[in-house]
Amino acid sequence: RQDHLIFPGFLSPYETGKPVPATMREAALQRLRQLSAHEIGHTLGLQHNYASSYNDRGSVMDYPHPNIFVNSKGEIDFSKVYTNEIGEWDKRAIIYGYQDFPDGTNEDKALKNLLEENTKKGLLFIADADARAAGGLHPYAHLWDNGKEVTDELKNVLQVRQKALDQFSEKAIQEAMPMSRLEDVLVPVYNYHRYQIEAVVKLIGGMNYSYNVRGDTQQQPQILDNAIQQKALKAALDCLSPDVLTLPDRISLMIPPRPPMYYGVGETFAKRTGMSFDPMAAAEALAHFELGFLFNAERANRLEQFKAQKGTLGWGEVLDAIIQKTWMAPKQEGLKGQVQAQTQQIVLTWLLVLSQHNNANYLVKSICLDRLNNLKAYAKRQADLNPISWRPHYLYAIERIEKPKDIEIPQHAEIAPGAPIGCDEW
Repeated sequence: RQDHLIFPGFLSPYETGKPVPATMREAALQRLRQLSAHEIGHTLGLQHNYASSYNDRGSVMDYPHPNIFVNSKGEIDFSKVYTNEIGEWDKRAIIYGYQDFPDGTNEDKALKNLLEENTKKGLLFIADADARAAGGLHPYAHLWDNGKEVTDELKNVLQVRQKALDQFSEKAIQEAMPMSRLEDVLVPVYNYHRYQIEAVVKLIGGMNYSYNVRGDTQQQPQILDNAIQQKALKAALDCLSPDVLTLPDRISLMIPPRPPMYYGVGETFAKRTGMSFDPMAAAEALAHFELGFLFNAERANRLEQFKAQKGTLGWGEVLDAIIQKTWMAPKQEGLKGQVQAQTQQIVLTWLLVLSQHNNANYLVKSICLDRLNNLKAYAKRQADLNPISWRPHYLYAIERIEKPKDIEIPQHAEIAPGAPIGCDEW
C-alpha cells in the first residue's frame, strides 16, 4: 500500500487526457516478484536478513526500500526501484541448508568452509531483534533502508524527497477524486526519509559485530570510529531543521477537509486543528519520531560507555549538538518559526523524559540534569532579550524545567504508519 502511494506522490502521473505512465505498474510488479521470492525463502527455512543493503541488495530476505534517485536530467528515476534477482546471500544459505555432499565428505568441515567463504565474500547476516530495536547499534542492519553507507544514502533520499515535494500537485490523484485524498499520497512523500534517518541514528553509539563463534573468522565486536558517528550525528540533526520539517504553504493550502465517507480512511497525518490540514502536527510527528531514537536510553548509556572505552563522542556531546542545532539556532519567522519553537519544546520533552527514565544510568541522568539547568538559564536570558512573540515560549520552557511533575509531559503527535508491507511492530 505504501509503495502504491509513494509512486503517484513522486511521479504525479494523472495528467488530464494522457495515459498513466507504465512506470508505476512496472515498479509494482517488480515489488511483487521480490515479495514472492521473500516468502518462498521463508518456506525454505530462511530468516530475515536485514544486512543485505550492505551487499547491494544481497538478499531477498531483507525488507527493501524502493531505490529511487534523481538522475542527471533532474528527474525522479525509477529504473532501479527493485531488483528481480535472488541475492548472493540467499544462494549461499540454500547451499548450506540443502547441499548433498558426496559420500565420505566431512560435512562439518565442508559447512564451516562455506561459512568462511561467506565471510571472505563480505556477505553479512543480521536478524530481526538486532535490526528492529529502537536502541539497535549495528551499522548495516536496518529495515526499509538503502545503501552500503546509510549516511551518504540519506542525502540521496532527501534529494528525492525535496524533488517530489517541489513538483507535488493535484496530478498525484486521479480525476474526480476528492482533493483531500492528496493527504494520503503526501504522507509517504513527506515522511520518505523516516527509515533512512533511523538507520543513520543507529550509527551513533554503534558497534559492528557478527554472530561469530569461537574459532571462526567473522567480525569481532568493534565500536564504530568517531568520524563515522560524528558524520551520522550531523546528518541526523540536519533533518530537524525547519527547512526540512516545514511543508510549503502551496501544498498545505491545497488540501481541504475530508468529505463524508472519507473520515479516518487511510494513513493520514495527526491533526490538532480539527478538520483542516495541520502542517504543524506533521512536523511535530516527524521531529518526535527522530528524537525518540536520539534520546533512546540504551543509546545514551552506550555512548558514555564507548566514550570511556574508545574516546568516541559521549551522550553529553550528542546532547549538546542537539541543543545547539535546535534551541541555539538563529530564529526563523512565519510557519518555520513556529515549527522551530515546536521542535525545541519536543527536544525539552525528550530531555525531561530521559532525565527520569528508569533505564537511563546515573551518568546519563546527571548529564541530562546539567543540561536542563543550562537550558533554564539560557531561556531566562532569552525571555528578556527576544521579541515579545518568543517570550511565552521561553517562559513555558522555564516552567516545564522547574516543575516537571506539575506540568504533564505532552502526548506528541505520532507519525503515520509507513511500512511498505506489514507493520512497525514485531
